[in-house]
Amino acid sequence: MSNSETELKGLLDATGFSVCESGADECDKCSKLAPLYFGNQDYWDSREGDYYCVECLRELKESNDSFSALMESQIAESNLGAAH
Repeated sequence: MSNSETELKGLLDATGFSVCESGADECDKCSKLAPLYFGNQDYWDSREGDYYCVECLRELKESNDSFSALMESQIAESNLGAAH
Protein backbone atom coordinates (compact mmCIF):
# COMPACT_ATOMS: atom_id res chain seq x y z
CA MET A 1 0.00 0.00 0.00
CA SER A 2 1.48 3.38 -1.01
CA ASN A 3 1.76 6.38 1.34
CA SER A 4 -1.16 8.14 -0.39
CA GLU A 5 -3.33 5.01 -0.09
CA THR A 6 -2.37 4.68 3.58
CA GLU A 7 -3.16 8.36 4.19
CA LEU A 8 -6.50 8.06 2.38
CA LYS A 9 -7.46 4.98 4.41
CA GLY A 10 -6.56 6.87 7.60
CA LEU A 11 -8.65 9.87 6.53
CA LEU A 12 -11.63 7.68 5.66
CA ASP A 13 -11.34 5.76 8.96
CA ALA A 14 -11.01 8.98 11.00
CA THR A 15 -13.88 10.85 9.33
CA GLY A 16 -16.30 8.02 8.57
CA PHE A 17 -16.40 8.94 4.88
CA SER A 18 -16.35 6.33 2.10
CA VAL A 19 -15.18 6.28 -1.53
CA CYS A 20 -17.73 7.35 -4.16
CA GLU A 21 -17.74 5.21 -7.27
CA SER A 22 -19.14 7.99 -9.47
CA GLY A 23 -15.74 9.51 -10.28
CA ALA A 24 -14.86 13.19 -10.18
CA ASP A 25 -17.56 15.72 -9.35
CA GLU A 26 -17.91 19.02 -7.47
CA CYS A 27 -16.95 19.02 -3.78
CA ASP A 28 -19.77 20.25 -1.51
CA LYS A 29 -17.33 22.27 0.60
CA CYS A 30 -14.81 23.86 -1.79
CA SER A 31 -16.61 23.37 -5.15
CA LYS A 32 -13.45 21.92 -6.72
CA LEU A 33 -13.86 19.21 -9.36
CA ALA A 34 -12.18 16.11 -7.86
CA PRO A 35 -12.78 12.49 -6.84
CA LEU A 36 -15.30 12.58 -3.98
CA TYR A 37 -15.91 10.79 -0.72
CA PHE A 38 -19.33 10.50 0.97
CA GLY A 39 -20.02 10.96 4.66
CA ASN A 40 -21.84 12.93 7.36
CA GLN A 41 -24.93 10.93 6.50
CA ASP A 42 -28.32 12.23 7.53
CA TYR A 43 -29.79 10.37 10.50
CA TRP A 44 -33.21 9.94 8.87
CA ASP A 45 -32.14 9.35 5.25
CA SER A 46 -28.76 7.68 4.73
CA ARG A 47 -28.79 8.74 1.07
CA GLU A 48 -28.32 12.34 2.21
CA GLY A 49 -24.90 13.58 3.29
CA ASP A 50 -21.79 15.46 2.18
CA TYR A 51 -19.52 14.86 -0.79
CA TYR A 52 -15.96 16.05 0.00
CA CYS A 53 -12.67 15.97 -1.89
CA VAL A 54 -9.54 14.63 -0.19
CA GLU A 55 -8.29 18.14 0.72
CA CYS A 56 -11.54 18.90 2.53
CA LEU A 57 -11.31 15.51 4.28
CA ARG A 58 -7.84 16.52 5.54
CA GLU A 59 -9.27 19.80 6.87
CA LEU A 60 -12.15 17.94 8.53
CA LYS A 61 -9.78 15.49 10.22
CA GLU A 62 -7.52 18.34 11.42
CA SER A 63 -10.55 20.19 12.77
CA ASN A 64 -11.80 17.05 14.54
CA ASP A 65 -8.33 16.40 15.99
CA SER A 66 -8.07 20.01 17.24
CA PHE A 67 -11.50 19.82 18.83
CA SER A 68 -10.68 16.50 20.50
CA ALA A 69 -7.42 17.90 21.89
CA LEU A 70 -9.24 20.98 23.22
CA MET A 71 -11.92 18.86 24.90
CA GLU A 72 -9.31 16.55 26.43
CA SER A 73 -7.39 19.52 27.86
CA GLN A 74 -10.57 21.03 29.31
CA ILE A 75 -11.51 17.70 30.87
CA ALA A 76 -8.02 17.38 32.34
CA GLU A 77 -8.26 20.94 33.76
CA SER A 78 -11.68 20.27 35.28
CA ASN A 79 -10.38 17.03 36.82
CA LEU A 80 -7.45 18.95 38.35
CA GLY A 81 -9.83 21.56 39.73
CA ALA A 82 -12.10 18.90 41.21
CA ALA A 83 -9.14 17.21 42.91
CA HIS A 84 -8.29 20.35 44.90
